[in-house]
Amino acid sequence: MTANGGIRNNKEFWQQWNNLQPDSLSKSNMYRIKELGLSPKIDNQWIKAFPEHVNYKGETLIHHHVDFGRYAIPVPSSTHVGSGGIWHTK
Repeated sequence: MTANGGIRNNKEFWQQWNNLQPDSLSKSNMYRIKELGLSPKIDNQWIKAFPEHVNYKGETLIHHHVDFGRYAIPVPSSTHVGSGGIWHTK
């Protein structure tokens, strides 16, 4: 857990995400999560659920803690670069 009560563990985050949004993760992405311990990639199934991510196809999804809090959302890796990127602006 983070200091603010969010899920820090990548695998745990994606397992919980799958419980909430099962149609967003393809079989290959579930394999990446469950068997390899990796984050999913933006693929056609993800884009069906989140068409706004079409320009990020093939990128790895990162779980981003909103305002460094307990709630996290998946974002394309190119938009979440260290403490920069659009998700960490002041």
